[in-house]
Amino acid sequence: MRAVLGLLFLVGVCQHTAMAQLPDRPSLYQSDMLMKNACSKAEQGRLKKEILASSGGAGSQEAWRLASAMLCGRSDEERKYVIERTANPYKVRDGDGEEGGGKARKAKASSLQVVRMEAWDTSVAITDDAVRVLYNSDEACVASFDLAEVKGKWKIVATGEACD
Repeated sequence: MRAVLGLLFLVGVCQHTAMAQLPDRPSLYQSDMLMKNACSKAEQGRLKKEILASSGGAGSQEAWRLASAMLCGRSDEERKYVIERTANPYKVRDGDGEEGGGKARKAKASSLQVVRMEAWDTSVAITDDAVRVLYNSDEACVASFDLAEVKGKWKIVATGEACD
Protein backbone atom coordinates (compact mmCIF):
# COMPACT_ATOMS: atom_id res chain seq x y z
CA MET A 1 0.00 0.00 0.00
CA ARG A 2 2.83 2.40 0.87
CA ALA A 3 4.47 1.67 -2.47
CA VAL A 4 1.26 2.55 -4.32
CA LEU A 5 0.82 5.77 -2.33
CA GLY A 6 4.47 6.67 -2.91
CA LEU A 7 4.09 6.06 -6.62
CA LEU A 8 0.92 8.19 -6.78
CA PHE A 9 2.71 10.98 -4.91
CA LEU A 10 5.67 10.79 -7.30
CA VAL A 11 3.37 10.90 -10.34
CA GLY A 12 1.58 13.92 -8.87
CA VAL A 13 4.87 15.74 -8.23
CA CYS A 14 6.08 14.97 -11.77
CA GLN A 15 2.81 16.21 -13.26
CA HIS A 16 2.97 19.38 -11.17
CA THR A 17 6.57 20.00 -12.26
CA ALA A 18 5.68 19.42 -15.91
CA MET A 19 2.68 21.73 -15.61
CA ALA A 20 4.82 24.43 -14.00
CA GLN A 21 7.05 24.41 -17.09
CA LEU A 22 4.17 25.12 -19.49
CA PRO A 23 2.90 28.63 -20.14
CA ASP A 24 -0.58 29.38 -18.78
CA ARG A 25 -1.57 30.76 -22.16
CA PRO A 26 0.47 28.92 -24.82
CA SER A 27 -0.78 31.25 -27.55
CA LEU A 28 -2.40 34.64 -27.84
CA TYR A 29 -4.47 36.10 -30.66
CA GLN A 30 -4.13 39.66 -31.84
CA SER A 31 -6.23 40.77 -34.82
CA ASP A 32 -6.73 37.12 -35.80
CA MET A 33 -2.96 36.55 -35.74
CA LEU A 34 -1.68 33.69 -33.59
CA MET A 35 1.25 34.69 -31.40
CA LYS A 36 3.34 31.93 -29.81
CA ASN A 37 4.42 32.01 -26.20
CA ALA A 38 8.15 32.61 -25.73
CA CYS A 39 8.36 29.75 -23.24
CA SER A 40 7.10 26.99 -25.51
CA LYS A 41 9.76 24.43 -26.42
CA ALA A 42 9.86 25.50 -30.08
CA GLU A 43 10.13 29.21 -29.26
CA GLN A 44 12.81 28.58 -26.63
CA GLY A 45 14.89 26.76 -29.26
CA ARG A 46 14.47 29.57 -31.79
CA LEU A 47 15.21 32.32 -29.28
CA LYS A 48 18.27 30.51 -27.96
CA LYS A 49 19.78 30.36 -31.46
CA GLU A 50 19.03 34.05 -32.07
CA ILE A 51 20.42 35.24 -28.73
CA LEU A 52 23.55 33.08 -28.98
CA ALA A 53 24.17 34.42 -32.51
CA SER A 54 23.49 38.02 -31.45
CA SER A 55 25.56 37.98 -28.26
CA GLY A 56 28.56 36.08 -29.66
CA GLY A 57 31.69 35.38 -27.71
CA ALA A 58 32.41 33.15 -24.75
CA GLY A 59 29.64 34.60 -22.55
CA SER A 60 26.79 34.04 -24.97
CA GLN A 61 25.42 31.12 -22.92
CA GLU A 62 25.20 33.51 -19.96
CA ALA A 63 23.20 35.95 -22.11
CA TRP A 64 20.83 33.15 -23.13
CA ARG A 65 20.37 31.93 -19.54
CA LEU A 66 19.56 35.46 -18.39
CA ALA A 67 17.08 36.05 -21.22
CA SER A 68 15.38 32.72 -20.61
CA ALA A 69 15.10 33.37 -16.86
CA MET A 70 13.68 36.85 -17.53
CA LEU A 71 11.07 35.55 -19.97
CA CYS A 72 10.13 32.24 -18.38
CA GLY A 73 11.26 32.31 -14.77
CA ARG A 74 8.55 31.81 -12.17
CA SER A 75 10.37 30.94 -8.98
CA ASP A 76 11.89 33.25 -6.37
CA GLU A 77 15.30 31.76 -7.21
CA GLU A 78 14.94 32.70 -10.88
CA ARG A 79 13.83 36.23 -9.98
CA LYS A 80 16.83 36.53 -7.65
CA TYR A 81 19.12 35.32 -10.46
CA VAL A 82 17.70 37.98 -12.81
CA ILE A 83 17.96 40.78 -10.23
CA GLU A 84 21.58 39.85 -9.43
CA ARG A 85 22.32 40.21 -13.14
CA THR A 86 20.54 43.51 -13.66
CA ALA A 87 22.45 46.80 -13.78
CA ASN A 88 21.78 48.92 -10.71
CA PRO A 89 20.29 51.28 -11.61
CA TYR A 90 18.85 50.18 -14.94
CA LYS A 91 17.02 52.30 -17.50
CA VAL A 92 13.22 52.07 -17.87
CA ARG A 93 11.62 53.33 -21.08
CA ASP A 94 7.87 53.94 -20.86
CA GLY A 95 5.83 54.81 -23.91
CA ASP A 96 2.31 55.28 -25.13
CA GLY A 97 2.71 53.58 -28.50
CA GLU A 98 3.30 56.88 -30.31
CA GLU A 99 6.62 57.52 -32.05
CA GLY A 100 8.81 59.56 -29.71
CA GLY A 101 6.07 59.58 -27.05
CA GLY A 102 8.07 57.90 -24.32
CA LYS A 103 10.12 58.91 -21.35
CA ALA A 104 13.09 57.28 -19.65
CA ARG A 105 13.88 56.97 -15.97
CA LYS A 106 16.25 55.00 -13.74
CA ALA A 107 15.11 52.19 -11.45
CA LYS A 108 16.72 50.00 -8.80
CA ALA A 109 17.49 46.43 -9.86
CA SER A 110 15.39 45.13 -6.97
CA SER A 111 12.28 46.63 -8.59
CA LEU A 112 12.60 44.51 -11.72
CA GLN A 113 9.89 41.89 -12.24
CA VAL A 114 10.43 38.79 -14.37
CA VAL A 115 7.97 38.28 -17.22
CA ARG A 116 6.68 34.96 -15.78
CA MET A 117 5.83 33.38 -19.15
CA GLU A 118 3.64 36.32 -20.19
CA ALA A 119 5.55 36.93 -23.45
CA TRP A 120 4.33 36.28 -26.99
CA ASP A 121 5.62 36.93 -30.51
CA THR A 122 9.17 37.39 -29.22
CA SER A 123 12.00 38.67 -31.39
CA VAL A 124 15.65 39.60 -30.96
CA ALA A 125 17.32 42.73 -32.35
CA ILE A 126 20.80 44.17 -32.08
CA THR A 127 21.07 47.84 -31.09
CA ASP A 128 24.23 49.95 -30.99
CA ASP A 129 25.21 48.65 -27.57
CA ALA A 130 22.85 45.81 -26.60
CA VAL A 131 20.86 42.75 -27.59
CA ARG A 132 17.19 43.73 -27.34
CA VAL A 133 14.51 41.11 -26.67
CA LEU A 134 11.07 42.36 -27.76
CA TYR A 135 7.75 40.68 -26.97
CA ASN A 136 4.05 41.29 -26.63
CA SER A 137 3.15 41.31 -22.93
CA ASP A 138 -0.54 41.17 -23.84
CA GLU A 139 -2.80 42.03 -26.78
CA ALA A 140 -2.15 45.80 -26.51
CA CYS A 141 1.42 46.17 -25.21
CA VAL A 142 4.90 45.60 -26.59
CA ALA A 143 7.70 45.27 -24.06
CA SER A 144 11.45 44.74 -24.21
CA PHE A 145 14.60 44.28 -22.22
CA ASP A 146 18.18 44.98 -23.27
CA LEU A 147 21.11 42.68 -22.53
CA ALA A 148 24.62 44.09 -22.57
CA GLU A 149 28.03 42.97 -21.45
CA VAL A 150 29.09 45.05 -18.44
CA LYS A 151 32.62 44.41 -17.14
CA GLY A 152 32.64 40.96 -18.73
CA LYS A 153 29.20 39.87 -17.45
CA TRP A 154 25.86 39.92 -19.26
CA LYS A 155 23.31 42.13 -17.52
CA ILE A 156 19.87 43.54 -18.15
CA VAL A 157 20.57 47.23 -18.65
CA ALA A 158 17.16 48.51 -19.78
CA THR A 159 13.50 47.62 -20.03
CA GLY A 160 10.67 49.21 -21.91
CA GLU A 161 6.97 48.99 -22.60
CA ALA A 162 4.56 50.81 -24.89
CA CYS A 163 0.82 50.24 -25.09
CA ASP A 164 -1.84 51.32 -27.53
